[in-house]
Amino acid sequence: MSVAARFPVETVKTAIERGLLRLNCLVSDDGTWLCHRHGISNPGDRRIEQNTFVGALGSLSLQSLDHPVASDIRKRSRLRILRTKEPLGLWRYWRELPPDADSTSICNIALGPHPALLGGWYEERLLRHRNEQGLFQTWLRDGEQNDADAVVNANVLACLGDTKGTRPAQRWLNRIVQESTECAEIHYYWDSIDLFSAMARARQYCSALFTEAVPRIVRRLQKLRNCDGSYGDGLRTAMAVTALRRLGTPLTPEESELTARYLLDLQDEDGGWPESPLSSGPEWPKPRAFVFTSLAFEIACCVEALTALADTGSHYGGHFAKSPAPA
Repeated sequence: MSVAARFPVETVKTAIERGLLRLNCLVSDDGTWLCHRHGISNPGDRRIEQNTFVGALGSLSLQSLDHPVASDIRKRSRLRILRTKEPLGLWRYWRELPPDADSTSICNIALGPHPALLGGWYEERLLRHRNEQGLFQTWLRDGEQNDADAVVNANVLACLGDTKGTRPAQRWLNRIVQESTECAEIHYYWDSIDLFSAMARARQYCSALFTEAVPRIVRRLQKLRNCDGSYGDGLRTAMAVTALRRLGTPLTPEESELTARYLLDLQDEDGGWPESPLSSGPEWPKPRAFVFTSLAFEIACCVEALTALADTGSHYGGHFAKSPAPA
């Protein structure tokens, strides 16, 4: 019998349970997700970061999980999102900087329909802070240096959807994928998979977005797959699995088995996964000097991916292989 046929889905489900228990310990009672920052040249100098954005983004990875622990984490996270909302429905990543388009968009999505957002003022503010090309600028401030990041724009489109005001950004992101120029257009995130993941997530909320780019994103992700089932580090592997599923091209049972093994081999004894870079700073155009990581966010993404992989295996009698291979 093949190795794949001997690999039960229950093994993956056990890893999911362990991951959620560890994640529950990393999210405080007030909904704060544990994050760190360290210098690229000095990774040992780790400092605790507290922001609402990472918890909001992480909670989106738990939306599809029908599990009491995941539901409780989402509830706590949502309460923190609401407590940190600023006037007009804006949020900020750093206290020292103005509200930003990334935090505002992701927090709005994670909070969901709420009386505090009914005025739609955040939409006006986001649309007001576009550059001459119609691209959404990262920082919601006037008269100062600003930038347009590809991943941030994808997250804004997830929030605002397909409208006349978002069409220039849509065309820009479609062109980036077509021309493979994302490395030059990503200022605060880490990898091309970060952009593909954000665009796939945006389509989850508005299916009219990025239709032109979907086939190429799928091909790009498939080419990034390694022989061990990974797509880079653990975080990018999890993001790639989820993105492909959202784009309507989930992994085959055989691919799912190999990738599940990779993620399970990475899982620590305490239920977590090794931290991978999430984003970076300081403000563009200064060169990258420090990295943000979040074990909590990493776990949420890996649990989301393993849930998708387990679902694939469940369709085939609880194992990943469609049928046993001859002995």
